[in-house]
Amino acid sequence: MSICDLPPEIHSSILSYLVDIDDEIAATETFSLWRRLLFTKASRGRRYVPSDDPRSPLPPIHKLLATGHRFRLSCTVRYGNVESYRLLFIPPEAEENYFSNYGTKDISTSWFLDEPPLGLAVSRGEGSEEPLQTGPGIQGSMYLIDRTGVIGLQRIECQNITTIKELITVFVKNAQSHMNGAGVRTDLLQEVVFSLNEVTRLDWRTLTLILNHILVGKVIKRSAEEHREWLKLDSNALPEEEAGT
Repeated sequence: MSICDLPPEIHSSILSYLVDIDDEIAATETFSLWRRLLFTKASRGRRYVPSDDPRSPLPPIHKLLATGHRFRLSCTVRYGNVESYRLLFIPPEAEENYFSNYGTKDISTSWFLDEPPLGLAVSRGEGSEEPLQTGPGIQGSMYLIDRTGVIGLQRIECQNITTIKELITVFVKNAQSHMNGAGVRTDLLQEVVFSLNEVTRLDWRTLTLILNHILVGKVIKRSAEEHREWLKLDSNALPEEEAGT
């Protein structure tokens, strides 16, 4: 008997031990049955990470965008368009903010990108602390990262989003003018690294704490030499780009 002959209940039990989203992605590429089982309602619910704050009424974040994992969701962009989606793997003790020459896995065709960035809000039940107020939808912030660290910040509009892919696409299009203004050539292939964070801010008018989901997109600003080295490692790069950097 092969593993394919096992009943679906056994396969579901095996898949329930998968914790990280990269393992789930690998599983969907292994067996068509595993792909179907991982997109059932029960399995989908396990892909969302709730807040650690018991007062938070915000819905949980999809694992592709949640922080605290050994990878980040990234994409390559050109002319304001997303050309590929991938997981960017972060080695231990790495210089995380710069994301230089890390291993990647292309997930451009993954069904996980078509799932909502946020899950259903979690009920805290009776006796929980008074929930914090929430702001409207997902907001976006674009950072520019170079060897000196964070060198800029712009607000990006990211409202009325239904899927992770749509969220990233809208962010990239709205960030293009800011990238140009910061000296990042949008006619060349570039890299943006994402995370979706829960942020608390103080409303000075009402003196109340407001919770929001903030999509952080880190645009990697590389020197000409660093850009050429990065392109050599990227299968989506065109050969003629190297000469134009």
